[in-house]
Order: sequence, then structure tokens, then C-alpha cells
Amino acid sequence: MSAAKEVLAQAFDVSITEVPDDAGMETFTPWDSLGHLKVIAAIEEKIGRDLNTEEVLAVIDLASIEKLIAGVHRV
Repeated sequence: MSAAKEVLAQAFDVSITEVPDDAGMETFTPWDSLGHLKVIAAIEEKIGRDLNTEEVLAVIDLASIEKLIAGVHRV
């Protein structure tokens, strides 16, 4: 799950060690509505394409980010 942690660290300009293993919208303080836009932008940069609406809404935690990076959750 380090690729997903890297995305969050980039989005929030923090060290990867500051991203908890259970990071998600409900558990990681910087991840508010504005933070979500930063996360989406960081994912899109990482995978080299824009996310569609369903994918944007599916991004809720590290596992969902990891699935997008791996190409599993392409809607």
C-alpha cells in the first residue's frame, strides 16, 4: 500500500511516515473536501489519466487509492 501512501503524502505535502495505515476520509485529518480534490489530482498525476465521476466518489481510503493505481477499479 506504499503507492497509495505516496499519493496521500504528495497530496498533503507530508512525509510518508505521517500517513497512517488506516488513512481515509474519516480518519486522516487533512483529508477534508478540499483535501479530496488534492488526492484526486495526485492520483490522476500518478496514473496519467483523469478519473471519472464514479472513480472520484469511490476514493475513500488507502485501499481504494491502491485499487485505482493498480487499474482494478476502472469504471
